[in-house]
Amino acid sequence: MYQEHISFSTSLNLEATLFCGQAFRWRKANTLHNKIYNGIIYGHAITITQRNAHELLITSKNDPYIGNKALRDAVITYLGLSDSCKGLFDNTPLLEKYPFMNQARALYGGLKLLRQEPFEALISFMCAQGMGIQIIRRQIEQLARQFGEKINDSPPFDSEHCYSFPSPQALANADIELLKKCTNNNLVRAKNIKHISEAVVNGELVLEHIHAIHNENLGLCSKCSYKKAKAALLRFPGIGDKIADCICLFGLEHGEAIPIDRHVRMYLYEWFGLKTVTAALNSKNYEQLASEARELFGSSCPGLLSQILFHFWRLHVKGLRTV
Repeated sequence: MYQEHISFSTSLNLEATLFCGQAFRWRKANTLHNKIYNGIIYGHAITITQRNAHELLITSKNDPYIGNKALRDAVITYLGLSDSCKGLFDNTPLLEKYPFMNQARALYGGLKLLRQEPFEALISFMCAQGMGIQIIRRQIEQLARQFGEKINDSPPFDSEHCYSFPSPQALANADIELLKKCTNNNLVRAKNIKHISEAVVNGELVLEHIHAIHNENLGLCSKCSYKKAKAALLRFPGIGDKIADCICLFGLEHGEAIPIDRHVRMYLYEWFGLKTVTAALNSKNYEQLASEARELFGSSCPGLLSQILFHFWRLHVKGLRTV
């Protein structure tokens, strides 16, 4: 078993980062130490123990590398520890007008945007439409078990759930009935997932070309604007505004994206007075609300700020469970 300590200057709230609704394959270990988390990054099983806000202990079975990248560097990349979202809470007038934002910053200012593999984010959020987090996790786990590959380097205490996320080829070639069983028995969702996987395989959708920035895990890719990336995703059945924004923010690093679900819509109205003209959140109203939120937040990464407020709202206003 290989272990490595990682120290960093930025403050990290690991549990909030892993369980705020941007990723679905992490599990909290059932141990006396309540800050141990088991998961899979870039096809490798690891365990992360948070020592404090600036230190982690990383455990893998026996390999200090993930692919050709040092384990330490891969974890820092995945957790967004080297990212700089300047000015996230620097809007003094906003903080003075809405004091609850200081509480959100104190509790969850260490929440980071993960750098997930784009295809996994794409399929994960297609599974998320209209579903609770537990059902989303179950669907993704079933997809991995049915169409992924067993990971042999898994730590012995978490081997039960160690399957890689399916490749685009595996889902493109999937039997539709098996795929349906993995997607909460939703045939339409299964067909949509198969269709977009085929598009990735045949080059109709090149995720690297709609990524926000160069990413070493993807290889050289073209920088793409948020609007172009979202438009490219909206061409496919099963992807509406909210799902496209989730994929853009959590899988393609477009920090401008603000996914709007009922919780975000409620906190934007109840806390900031932002509301749509009509009850129906159609595409026009959705974009208007997102634009108003971006203008209100005024940070370099409004999507991250919105996610922090979303997490704060769900836990401390609605009393929902995330782990």
